[in-house]
Amino acid sequence: MARLTTTGEILVANAVGAGPELEITKFVFANIPGLVHTDPEPANEPLPDPAHVVLETAPTAKGIIDDNRVTYAKMLTTEIGDFSFNWIGLVYTHPVDGDQLVMFAYVPLTQKVKTAGASVGNVIVRNMVIEHLGIANATPIVVPAESWMYDFSAEIAALSAELNTLKDRVKHKLVHNPDGYTALGAAQREIIVFDQGQSKTVTLDAANLITGDVIEVQKLAKAGRIDIVGTVNIVLPNGVSELNHWLPAGKTGTLIFECVAANQLRYAGGF
Repeated sequence: MARLTTTGEILVANAVGAGPELEITKFVFANIPGLVHTDPEPANEPLPDPAHVVLETAPTAKGIIDDNRVTYAKMLTTEIGDFSFNWIGLVYTHPVDGDQLVMFAYVPLTQKVKTAGASVGNVIVRNMVIEHLGIANATPIVVPAESWMYDFSAEIAALSAELNTLKDRVKHKLVHNPDGYTALGAAQREIIVFDQGQSKTVTLDAANLITGDVIEVQKLAKAGRIDIVGTVNIVLPNGVSELNHWLPAGKTGTLIFECVAANQLRYAGGF
């Protein structure tokens, strides 16, 4: 259960008493060794040791519930991670004195992972409510909480689309000696094998690949040449981008490519 610190109580009371408005500047997430989340939360709680802080971030949304309650929310989306946390705090940044802890909570150890390749990260939403007589008039918040609370529809829709796209892909796909083949991202890992010694062309269609898709082109016969063409330039380890790659005649080998972002391909190794 979240509680105000002594500092937070003073800041709120001063703001309600016509002092400077109290504006929460950030959420702080920390992983404090040895913390037991069921222990009593002391009013003199300090900010965590910087070595234990795993994320500092501005609120995603904030709103007025009623005259005596304001709420702050943070959505940790799939691109955020990887870390674990067992402590959450709301911080006010004083122009002279710096960060001051207003409210905090001990929570069960929670893991936050980000999307990596075909493995989709999790989404976590945390809300904290400051309750104090007259606080609605002591903060710069002007938006009613009802206008945004529980309404993360855009983010959830994007996550659902990401999950559905991954679900539609088979884990592995093996293609044997295709002619004029285009890798469209039907599989998370697509292996294209040539062993007949003929010259062929493979096209990597970046527009239809998604982050984490891997295309592996294998040339098992020395005769023939395999040309690999990207619909966008493919980034090499030295930072140079090239549209065309190939496995030359007279050699065998393998080239591996990865979709690292929308419409972005990277040479991942081989030969």
